[in-house]
Amino acid sequence: MFTFSTEFRLVCVICLALMALPLCAEEKPQGGKNPEQDIWQEVTFQSGEHFELSDARIQAILEEIKRADPKKAESLETLRKQDAKKFLEVIRLEIGTAIKPKAESAQDAQPGHSEWQDQLQRRYEYFMDWFAREFPADHGELVKIQNTDAEKYVQRVMDTMTIYEPILRAQRYNAALADVMKQDIELQKRRDALLLQIRPAGNAEQAALLKELEALVSKRFDIIVRKKELQYESLRKRLEKLEQQIDQQALELESLKKNKSQTVELHIKELLGRTENITL
Repeated sequence: MFTFSTEFRLVCVICLALMALPLCAEEKPQGGKNPEQDIWQEVTFQSGEHFELSDARIQAILEEIKRADPKKAESLETLRKQDAKKFLEVIRLEIGTAIKPKAESAQDAQPGHSEWQDQLQRRYEYFMDWFAREFPADHGELVKIQNTDAEKYVQRVMDTMTIYEPILRAQRYNAALADVMKQDIELQKRRDALLLQIRPAGNAEQAALLKELEALVSKRFDIIVRKKELQYESLRKRLEKLEQQIDQQALELESLKKNKSQTVELHIKELLGRTENITL
């Protein structure tokens, strides 16, 4: 049977987690809606029971493998063409057994670990360390899943990084924006919990819960507006800085054009000076 090395299995898991990140929580439209028309852009906190191996994710993984190990990628492609079902079974089986504690992974490490594998693994570990500090309760739930169902853990890692990594990135340049994004996540969690209470509630209780839901959604609207204000302010500052750079480069270009003769003459002198030190 075709198998992966231990370190490669772990990197596959990390790759799969990272493939979803371009469609991050605040950017991904729901139900095909235009992001500009849908301010709510909900995130989902409940993952499916099974890891979703879409064609896009598989292809992305194979492209990464091809860059580091063309022969391995070719073998995988061959297996995929010969027996697509077996190919998926092998990938799923290997992913299911890939998650191991850091110490154990270090003991199994083998020579030849490629640079991109190291980078992806560091990114994964950096995120998990940050997640443990910022969201300890959520991280604890993730660890419980890791210890009971490795395959489900992989799916949850993907979803978790998709939802929370934009907050990590925002903290690096705009702490206020990151804080508002965290508030938005918490409000969505409270909203989901409230919806679960509303559905089975009786009429009297349901009326009170609906009033609470209205207040929560109203508060989230304010949070979304504040987030957009901070994003706009950040974008405006970046634009101002870019405009300053453009103006500076325009001045430099104009000065360069005006001083062509002096610049050419000076460079010729430099070239002639170099020839004095050349021995034939």
